[in-house]
Amino acid sequence: MAREDTDLEQLTSMLQRCLGRIDEEAFRIQANGVDGLDLGETDRFEAATEELEELIGSLVVAETADEEADVNAVLEEAAAARLQHLDVPIVQRLDLCQEAARVAAPTAMVTVAVQRALGLAVSPLEPGGQLRLGTRVEQGAVVVEIESLGCDLDDHLPARAETLCDFLDNLGGNCTVHREQDDLYIVLELPQVLAAGPRDRA
Repeated sequence: MAREDTDLEQLTSMLQRCLGRIDEEAFRIQANGVDGLDLGETDRFEAATEELEELIGSLVVAETADEEADVNAVLEEAAAARLQHLDVPIVQRLDLCQEAARVAAPTAMVTVAVQRALGLAVSPLEPGGQLRLGTRVEQGAVVVEIESLGCDLDDHLPARAETLCDFLDNLGGNCTVHREQDDLYIVLELPQVLAAGPRDRA
């Protein structure tokens, strides 16, 4: 119960910070007027709103979160939900590992991390772009690899990536984000739950 309370506190804190950013952007827009609204402000406002929606969804399920998350299931579900709201045609490839991809973190928290990573990867995709998603298990970690090929990347990527990396660090994991021209690569690593017996391997 204490762990679930901590998860709720973390999500609530993130929600408050997100609302604070939205409030700041709204105040800036109000001060400058609609005529003074630039593309960067619009992008920041939309990004914060998108994050807010994800946080609210995660808060709804946080009270029933498990202590272990199935990364394959989380990634598959999050990708399907994200593509339903995508306005441009893209190609998606999903390659999930066959090993047990359970990690030592609550499902709600892993869902937030994956959703935020997908948000970074999907939002800049241009028509005809490719989204490659995969999982693998190596050296006691479950690794999520996201490749977003054919993007229109903006200057706000480093700041958004930094918050994602901080979030993974709080989960005991690691995140790397880098771009090569019009392509974006995101790697999430989370500590694997090792099987202790036949039942755990099922």
